[in-house]
Amino acid sequence: MKHNKTNGASMLSALMALFVTLGVGFSPLPAAADWTVNGNIVTFTDQVGFSPDGAAYSGTVSLRMESVVISGQFKIITTILGIVPAPGFGYVIKKSGGVDGVVEIEFASATCQSKFSFLYKPGLTKIDYGVMRCR
Repeated sequence: MKHNKTNGASMLSALMALFVTLGVGFSPLPAAADWTVNGNIVTFTDQVGFSPDGAAYSGTVSLRMESVVISGQFKIITTILGIVPAPGFGYVIKKSGGVDGVVEIEFASATCQSKFSFLYKPGLTKIDYGVMRCR
């Protein structure tokens, strides 16, 4: 059976919507996380790097994941859409995603730091929101 790109993209979009609806393949997330599905594109936005008491955070991260077929295999291209550090924080992008790639962002202020890590690929989603550590 031969598939063209349109049918593959439509099928993938339907699967992604079903997975989001059923919660399949997604880690439990804080209530503030914003997941949006539009065809074969999923966006994620949330605050990350919370203090142990949950009163403060290091920044807000927005990511875009696009499902594609490369050489007959499903892949996900992850792109950083935006990073907004909390007041007093800066950030460094250690890994920027890409095809089935990890996003790693380190946040730091004069006295605190945290590390956010995100991996979203077919069959696996791992999110480490990071814990703010202060001296």
